[in-house]
Amino acid sequence: MKKTLLSLALGACAFLNAQTPPQLENPGFEYWETVLVGNGPATTSEPVDWSGLKTSDDPSLAQLSPDGTLTQDVGRGGTGYSVKLQTIYTLGVPANGGITNGRFHAPQNLNPEEGYIYTDTTDGNWNLPYSWKPDSLVGWYKYAPTGNDKGKFEAIMHDGYGALPLFINGVHDVTANRVGRARYDWTASTNGQWVRFAVPFHWDDTRNSDYILVIATAGDSTISENNSTVWIDDIELVYNNLSVDEYDYNKDFTVYYDNERIFVNMKAKSFETYSMEIVDMTGKVVSKQQVNSNTATEVQNLYNKGIYFCRINTGTRFITRKIVKQ
Repeated sequence: MKKTLLSLALGACAFLNAQTPPQLENPGFEYWETVLVGNGPATTSEPVDWSGLKTSDDPSLAQLSPDGTLTQDVGRGGTGYSVKLQTIYTLGVPANGGITNGRFHAPQNLNPEEGYIYTDTTDGNWNLPYSWKPDSLVGWYKYAPTGNDKGKFEAIMHDGYGALPLFINGVHDVTANRVGRARYDWTASTNGQWVRFAVPFHWDDTRNSDYILVIATAGDSTISENNSTVWIDDIELVYNNLSVDEYDYNKDFTVYYDNERIFVNMKAKSFETYSMEIVDMTGKVVSKQQVNSNTATEVQNLYNKGIYFCRINTGTRFITRKIVKQ
């Protein structure tokens, strides 16, 4: 769910150039908040700007959702946070671990085939306006399926009302509203290792979208297996004309220590200058400076120990790294 007055994701990562292509809010799942389950008094923890089954649109059914389908866990590299999704059977049906930047519609009579997620265009807490056309979607995950279960990460751009699935007989048919789509299915165990995924966007036509709607699940829709689990971290929308595998900024952007000092190094095919911000865990910007590619640049004004986030604006995309100053 969104924090209207303090969007930590945007506060931590925004640059002055409003024309810079945007990212999903809180894409590294670093910022969490306590929210009410249904009408309360029970509470749960969710990433800021994201929601799960326990904050669905039916308060009574939200309270029946089992604990543990969406939880906080250690992030990639052992620092910061990631989101953990797990399928848990309750009352004889699978509660598929899931997360969305929209909102879950709780099915009546606990029938999972009637459940879906949607963009609530009337409430900014449950939508993300978006009109860009990214090239691809990338991120990191660990997967531990039960049996032959499979999960997914899916993003659609749409105009008007949007939902996933696009069609549920008797409920909605929003197939015509979809403008573009990217989907990645995780199907096999990663044996406890973080694995990078990358998938291109495909466009239905040339329309501009109004919103982007994202969902990730631990299992296969309505037939998810009990205890299938996925961890997700560092999601990014890529804006360039290169294949996602031709030039890997994630590999070529490094942070390292030398004599109690922190350096960042951004490799590029030519000499370029980028804007960089360092923010702390509260979202406060502690340093702003320019970074020259292919040259190690010392991070300024990073005096206190703790976790920070280094974010570089290349002009076509944002690249983020976690920094742990010891």
